[in-house]
Amino acid sequence: MARWRVALALKMILLPTLGIMALATGGTAANAKSVAPAATPTPASRCHDTPGKATCDNTDPETTGCSAGAYTVGRSTLWFHNTRGEPTLAANATIELRYSPTCKTNWARVTVNSEKDRGDGLVSVKLCRGTGSTDCTDQYSVYNTWAYSDQLYAPDVLAYAYGWCCAGNGSGGASGSFGA
Repeated sequence: MARWRVALALKMILLPTLGIMALATGGTAANAKSVAPAATPTPASRCHDTPGKATCDNTDPETTGCSAGAYTVGRSTLWFHNTRGEPTLAANATIELRYSPTCKTNWARVTVNSEKDRGDGLVSVKLCRGTGSTDCTDQYSVYNTWAYSDQLYAPDVLAYAYGWCCAGNGSGGASGSFGA
């Protein structure tokens, strides 16, 4: 996901750069910060300032600042299904479709409401723009009680949130979706 690629890139590029600058100036890493050149805007911050597909798609709503002032458009319960794909038992988990009026973006968020209902603990989420499932974020999976997807610019297009959780304990897991 984009948020992990950015973190890894910062760790691999920025930290050695700061160390080299500190060595070159004879100071410490703290001194290096004061002589570092001004950062150029990242694609993530450009989404907040000039929303659009090119600046917002597949970016993290937290690091862009788009989550501030965002709201939940709607939510749905995740369900366990039988072998015919019919919902049989509600999971203690929800899928939410989130929207940022500032960035005009949507993202999906899954929350497992109870530690005992986590199953193997893997929570997965993705978001699709428009009908069908071809214009989507990557699926993001994490061992946690919640997860959120990257965001897509969708001011006037339907968006669909998809979530999965609670596998293990003798079940294949629960799934659900919400579109608006």
